[in-house]
Amino acid sequence: RNNIAPRTYAPVVRRDGADVIIQSMRWGVVPHFQKFDDGSLKTINARGEHLTDGTSSLWNSLKGKKRALVPVHGYFEWLKAGNDKVPHFTRYKEEKVMMLAGLWDVVHLEDSKEPLYTFTIVTTSSSKQLSFLHDRMPVVLSSKEDIELWLNSEEWSKEVSRLITPSTVSFECYAVPKEVGKVGTDSPSFVLPISKRKDGIDALFSKQREKAKKRPTPASETSPNPSPTVREGKRKAVEKNDNETKTSTKLASSSSSVSALARDPENVNLLDPGLDDSSSDIVEIPNPSPPPKKKAKINRGR
Repeated sequence: RNNIAPRTYAPVVRRDGADVIIQSMRWGVVPHFQKFDDGSLKTINARGEHLTDGTSSLWNSLKGKKRALVPVHGYFEWLKAGNDKVPHFTRYKEEKVMMLAGLWDVVHLEDSKEPLYTFTIVTTSSSKQLSFLHDRMPVVLSSKEDIELWLNSEEWSKEVSRLITPSTVSFECYAVPKEVGKVGTDSPSFVLPISKRKDGIDALFSKQREKAKKRPTPASETSPNPSPTVREGKRKAVEKNDNETKTSTKLASSSSSVSALARDPENVNLLDPGLDDSSSDIVEIPNPSPPPKKKAKINRGR
């Protein structure tokens, strides 16, 4: 799935005695002492500071033996831009699975026969790289040692507290379509940059280029083969202006592939877009010389 919203189910990794299991749980903790689920609890995230300072009785009851991992490909966050909000997707550059620190609980509600398993994601202050996006981010466990420590410990310790820090890993973060904000919708395009979508900018220009290639040549650009007399006349005209024709063609083809072109036709300054002015190349083009004059033969009568 590409769009998991709060109060929907997701896979969670936790310990079950000596075993490690993957279990589907609902996002948003419902405490074990709760009798009814009215949806009013705001427990989709647990602030890491409340775990380390012990100020939350709810998180204190879970942080010892009910720690979990939430495996994801990435997460969404909304960037405020004036009065608008633009969704962004954050993931590893290598596109590998990201392990988020979580807590879980199970409750037996009075209006349900089945136990309800729920989870929350632990957050911390944002890293320097992602501070432009939001002041908070999930706790990302990137090393094998951190993952084992978070998952295998049965009590809270100073070593575990040290895991509640912003990740130093370099992530990939980019804008995604706003449709991701609609609960219940899902599409592979939700995790792709906007420009790579089928209806994005790159796709638009690609379609235009394909149409241009397939466009037939207008009839006005084609002409019937000239008669031998006309063809001979044109051949002489081309021979006469041969030097001029070659020079102007070379100049046109060169100027179409550079970023700047000097006005002086004798010194064409070709500036590569990746170089500065000091690295420019000067190409000398000589003045076209006029064709040699031919002496006309006069046939005198005898």
